[in-house]
Amino acid sequence: MLTGPLVVAPVVDEDGETPRDPHLARLPSAMPGSVGCGEEQAEIEKAKFLREYPSYGLFGPSKCFPRTKGDGPLDIQELCAIEFPHLAGHHYLDFAAAAPVPQSLAYRSAEEMLKSGNPHSINAAGKLTASQILEARGLVTRSLFGGAHDYTCVFTSGATAALKLVADCFPWSEESLFVCSVDSHDSARGMGEVARSRGAAVIEIDMSASAASPDDSIDAAGGGHHLFTFPGESNATGARHDVRRWVSSAQKGCVGDGRGGKWHVCLDASKLVASKRLVLEPDAKPDFIVMSFYKIVGAPTGVGALLVHKTALPLLVQSKIYRGGGSAAAAIVLQTSCGQRGLPLGSSEYNGGRGAALLEDGTLPFQQVCMLRHSLTWIASLGLDAVGDHAWSLRDYLAKRLVAARHDNGAPMCIVYGPPPGATSEEVGAVVTFNLMTRGGEVISHASVGEAAAQHGVDLRWGMFCNQGGMRQALQAAHGQAAAEIFDPCWHPPEVHVSDGYINGAVRAS
Repeated sequence: MLTGPLVVAPVVDEDGETPRDPHLARLPSAMPGSVGCGEEQAEIEKAKFLREYPSYGLFGPSKCFPRTKGDGPLDIQELCAIEFPHLAGHHYLDFAAAAPVPQSLAYRSAEEMLKSGNPHSINAAGKLTASQILEARGLVTRSLFGGAHDYTCVFTSGATAALKLVADCFPWSEESLFVCSVDSHDSARGMGEVARSRGAAVIEIDMSASAASPDDSIDAAGGGHHLFTFPGESNATGARHDVRRWVSSAQKGCVGDGRGGKWHVCLDASKLVASKRLVLEPDAKPDFIVMSFYKIVGAPTGVGALLVHKTALPLLVQSKIYRGGGSAAAAIVLQTSCGQRGLPLGSSEYNGGRGAALLEDGTLPFQQVCMLRHSLTWIASLGLDAVGDHAWSLRDYLAKRLVAARHDNGAPMCIVYGPPPGATSEEVGAVVTFNLMTRGGEVISHASVGEAAAQHGVDLRWGMFCNQGGMRQALQAAHGQAAAEIFDPCWHPPEVHVSDGYINGAVRAS
């Protein structure tokens, strides 16, 4: 969590020696407003920053933790002192990977763990937990979204599990088409393998080069069921897509190859709803929405959600093959009830907790789901719009400073990928993806930059961020075929050789 405007200055190691990458030693040791500049200059830079970004660091009067400065608007200094003392002297710039956990949330959740019981039991502890899980479902649809009253909240182990659930239960056929945006997370792209294994065709589209056309439509007669998936915000570059236009266009069949049939949309909202309350328009609601909650508040981990629109719930429920635990019991009961009413299994009459039970196998991680109530209440008390404005101001400032930085020969010190500085909060989220450059125009190893920053208390992410398509697209747009090979240090075995001369990743601040 940043307490003031920051530009990461190039560094040397703790002994004052040259970093592993010799190019880092040739960069200036500090820039105005950066770590390492004088206090007077830093104050001047901060005052200038606050004039340019008045929405920085101001949040709603949260009542989720004890205040130290009265009941007025909450500023960033007070928030950090109360909720993030564990980050003192530390600059955490990896929110896109996981948000840091607020201190009060950790304490409150620990206390509640002592009261929980299995929600499938009808004793006092079980009933209490069951009611809290139902409350959590409602908070997901109300606090992170607007107009989501007609969705069923299905808890999963994360966004990846939610995407897999859709892929496994979708009624694929040889007539089906799966369309995936190039900048989708690898977990979303993986849905295509399931579709292909069941006879469906699979294609990718570049949303930055394609225009959503909600006024056009394809005849839905004949054909099978088709699925289009895309991220509301790219976790690789922060680029945001117009959710309403793309959902409307896709549901009218305008994102594929023109084939008829029934089109459905799966929105990956994992990155988007971390700093934006998404209002769903009545005429353009995705069939499925996925998310992971640790990206929003840091905890709980191991819990995500799949929101299923009431019109799409029977589609998944009736195609689901495996049922275990609660979903098996629920299916027996609801199948009898639906049959007596002449309704399909999973009909809108069973939206909500009962409908969700048809897709949730086994016992939920109930302690984590109960903790989620506090997490969502905490972030809602700050105001997601205020969080988004605050985060965007930092993104815009950092992007501008990085692009403006120059070597002594006038060559740029940095290249930023994705939306440029000055992009609005509708166009980009709180992500800056970049690489540092030598005075000769060569890209400095992203691993060297990330490791050097970590030595000085700055946490960044480097690699390709589990988004091969998005990073390859961004790097090749900037560097051509020099970016043909992608490398992620999280998964790359050390014994596997990475070709020299390729630009195989970037640094991400978020």
